[in-house]
Amino acid sequence: MYSAAQFEYPGQSLEQAQQHKLERICQKLELSAQDHLLEIGCGWGSLAIHAATRHGCRVTTTTLSHAQYTYTLQRVKDLGLEQRRWGTATCPCTSASARHCSSLTG
Repeated sequence: MYSAAQFEYPGQSLEQAQQHKLERICQKLELSAQDHLLEIGCGWGSLAIHAATRHGCRVTTTTLSHAQYTYTLQRVKDLGLEQRRWGTATCPCTSASARHCSSLTG
């Protein structure tokens, strides 16, 4: 997950505060099923998966990390989201190390 969280009340767990932060981001963006979210640097996929599952939007993510890509792709499969056309494509970045792009369509 992210290195920061947004606590709503004292005693809230870190996991709850991190989920709250993801939801606040999606609410501020007013995401809906008609939207397409582009996330540069998806990390471990938390925002992408949250936005797609909770708001139904299409999400395109990029990452430079093969480990993060592999982990996130496995999470998508474990959640049954591959039915939402999770795919891979060549990254259009000019950096030779930018190899992993993926898309999750809601």
